[in-house]
Amino acid sequence: MKKKFSWLLIIALIISSIMCGCSNQTSGKNLSESSESNEKISGKDGALTEQMAWSTFGVGSSTYVQTAGIADALTTKYGLKIRILPSDTSVGRIQGILNHEVDYTVTADGAYFASYGLYDFANLDLGPSKDLRALLARPGSTTAVTTKKSGIITPEDFKGTRLAWIPGSTSVNIKAVACLAYAGLTLDDVTRVIAPSYKAAVDLVKNGEADWMIGQVTAAHWHELESMGLGVKFIEFPAKNKEGWERLQKVTPWLYPGIAKEGVGFSKPIEVPNYVNPLIVTTTEKSVEEVYNLTKAIDESYDLYKDIDPLMPGWKVELSSQFPVQCPYHEGAIKYFKEKGLWTEEHENWNENYLEELEKVSEAWKTFKERAKEEKIEDKEIHDAWIKVLKEVLGKEFPENYDK
Repeated sequence: MKKKFSWLLIIALIISSIMCGCSNQTSGKNLSESSESNEKISGKDGALTEQMAWSTFGVGSSTYVQTAGIADALTTKYGLKIRILPSDTSVGRIQGILNHEVDYTVTADGAYFASYGLYDFANLDLGPSKDLRALLARPGSTTAVTTKKSGIITPEDFKGTRLAWIPGSTSVNIKAVACLAYAGLTLDDVTRVIAPSYKAAVDLVKNGEADWMIGQVTAAHWHELESMGLGVKFIEFPAKNKEGWERLQKVTPWLYPGIAKEGVGFSKPIEVPNYVNPLIVTTTEKSVEEVYNLTKAIDESYDLYKDIDPLMPGWKVELSSQFPVQCPYHEGAIKYFKEKGLWTEEHENWNENYLEELEKVSEAWKTFKERAKEEKIEDKEIHDAWIKVLKEVLGKEFPENYDK
């Protein structure tokens, strides 16, 4: 029933977007001028325009459903008109806000890659961006997924197995490398079985052509493994293995030890990596008042969207204001978190350290970019040449480009 409702919501939002017009321009009308039938957001007049454009993942994805649900709630409660633009790539979503094509984007790991200029952003036309800022960041769980018949019980059992690998899907693949690192393993210890898409990777595991892959514990497609009698098993990564987690976080510093209480095929809590997916991102060009008002509006609209999708409870501000996240928090969001008593000294230290790193990264990129042009470094070599610079500047490791 929820799935049917989600699709009806998507259709309604698409129709609404068409009715609102296809221009990226805002009306300039502020919330204090909106219809008396809608509530008003406190703050300076004009701090939050009535019309906005957001980008998000493709139509049909869980993230699109979540985005549409939040947008619809803001329309209902405050009269905001939010045009949703689907984008299937992290570059498309991030560049949309940097190029002022949209006001906000609902994205995921691409915000981290863009902040440091990694993978798809490691080219001379893009590079790192120090201006990305988060508003709210929904936590979720991800881990290595296999069948109960695979014989894989712990991360150490990955050695000699077949990993479903999706070329170009950096966000998924890098987590597989991180899971291997937890056990002291590398890609040399497994056989990569190529899948052209995420669905194809699921099929490889389902058909016994691959032993494991990366996935979220709540994904509906795992029910099929259960119904086929294969069973689904989510590999645990206990927090007590501190050395394992240290290795894992060198690969993916935005993952952290967590507990999954709900998912497919298990009834007791399991210890798996947690991370933010998705998060709402904008740039430093947005004012403190606007971002404060929007963050507050999303929080105070929670009751209107909480039942849209099973993952919506993660948008509660008490949960979606945590760290680490893929980019620093915006000052406007921080202002609201402080007002709610959610912003701690640990939050502040994490955020400030991230901001300081990005300043160093930005300066290093300017020098590297000139050198890359002078030395005519090939496009396919830019990433790995750049991470050597990052290591020198920041004193920490960054993963190589495994798809080059």
